[in-house]
Amino acid sequence: MTHSLLVARVSILPFAVLTWAIIGWYAKTWDAERARALPRYSPQRLVPFVVGISPFVIALGQMSLYRELTSPGPITDPFVGVILVGECVVALALGFAIVFQRRRRE
Repeated sequence: MTHSLLVARVSILPFAVLTWAIIGWYAKTWDAERARALPRYSPQRLVPFVVGISPFVIALGQMSLYRELTSPGPITDPFVGVILVGECVVALALGFAIVFQRRRRE
């Protein structure tokens, strides 16, 4: 394994924590009752949409960073695919777990 490949692989890993932090923050702080009381055209109503697309945007950023550090061609490293799919699955599971746990307490 070359040095640039190792650096590229390690450099995309911290973004997984960012994805999980965004999902966790949203699930812990968003209140559905308060959201219903917002005005119809409030910018705060876009928060669920922004949080929903953030894992995909972060994954695109990771792919771009990986390409920048290795080579501009297509990504053929299976490690990158496993990491990107894995962190999106974990983010989804984390979001559902927090929401179900919060609903169970209510």
